[in-house]
Amino acid sequence: LHRIIQEFLHNSLKHSGCSKINIDLYFSEEIIKLYCEDNGIGFDMNNQKNTGIGVRNIRQRAEEMQGDLSIKSEKGVGTSLTLIVHI
Repeated sequence: LHRIIQEFLHNSLKHSGCSKINIDLYFSEEIIKLYCEDNGIGFDMNNQKNTGIGVRNIRQRAEEMQGDLSIKSEKGVGTSLTLIVHI
């Protein structure tokens, strides 16, 4: 989780031009839910050049935890990440 948050922060600060980043972490006996969002420029998720090594690293780490990952981004709106890991 630490590395996923670190990668999201790095990408947001380096590429998005955001002025705000929110990170929420919820956990119970059954799940851990991580939600990250920024208000940056966003990017086209369908454009392969926009899904670089940072996004691949996040996906790989989520898979290693057998988590359900969703990354959404919209140009001019920002980017969000939701990860749910069943314990």
